[in-house]
Amino acid sequence: MKTKTAEKSIGQEIKAVRKELGLNQTQLAEKLGVHRVTLAKWETGEVEPENPIMLRLALDSLTRDYISPEAAARLKERHKKLMADIKATHKRIEKTARELGVKVD
Repeated sequence: MKTKTAEKSIGQEIKAVRKELGLNQTQLAEKLGVHRVTLAKWETGEVEPENPIMLRLALDSLTRDYISPEAAARLKERHKKLMADIKATHKRIEKTARELGVKVD
């Protein structure tokens, strides 16, 4: 299911990072361990990645070796936000599990 927000979609983020790195779809797909067609579908929004948070972290990791210090600072902030999102999601899962009486390790 696609959702629209004021922020960039994951597909727009993927394409922006790919262009920033000067890679074509095949090259980025190889680095991410996915098929080029999958990457193309993510970029166009035809399908959503199964785990967008992990994909964003992988993109952040890839870009660290290729970017300027200013861009690195922006990525560091984005990484902090992603980590906060992961923690918040984990807390929501734990809360829901408690409400349902399910034990979560």
